[in-house]
Amino acid sequence: MAIIALNDSDIINLHREILTMGILKNEFEETKIENNGEFLDEAASEIDVPISCGDGNCSSCVCEIISGGEFLSPKTEAEIEFMLEDNERMLCQCKFIGGDDDVVEVDQ
Repeated sequence: MAIIALNDSDIINLHREILTMGILKNEFEETKIENNGEFLDEAASEIDVPISCGDGNCSSCVCEIISGGEFLSPKTEAEIEFMLEDNERMLCQCKFIGGDDDVVEVDQ
């Protein structure tokens, strides 16, 4: 049996290869998103969706999900409390759970 020593950069690169990458887009822009358990607030700001509070208190990041809603985590308590429509989500409360090249399209 061989033992392989990995340094920190090897581990980071291996982690990146394992993560699946999707796309978050609107009518004008798109950005890559990772299935890494993190909320989409940073990706949302890259496509000019305003993020004010980042924790579901203000609803500035509410978007209509045009397609790809099945690639998002279930609604959080904050989203339920705001009584959003079925096709609306707070991007600061969503996590990408899709696979490679899955697309989430939004309209604000």
